[in-house]
Amino acid sequence: VYGFAAGCVCAVLAERLVAEAVDLAVKQQAERDAVRVALCALQGLCTD
Repeated sequence: VYGFAAGCVCAVLAERLVAEAVDLAVKQQAERDAVRVALCALQGLCTD
């Protein structure tokens, strides 16, 4: 499950179907979102 989620983040970041260049603003937001999701997942694992 985690590998699939990580792959989804990478696919959205790459956005190869639209453009070959990565939009840096989108990249930064994707990185922030990925960190936030990872931290939420860790919190869930630690409370179980």
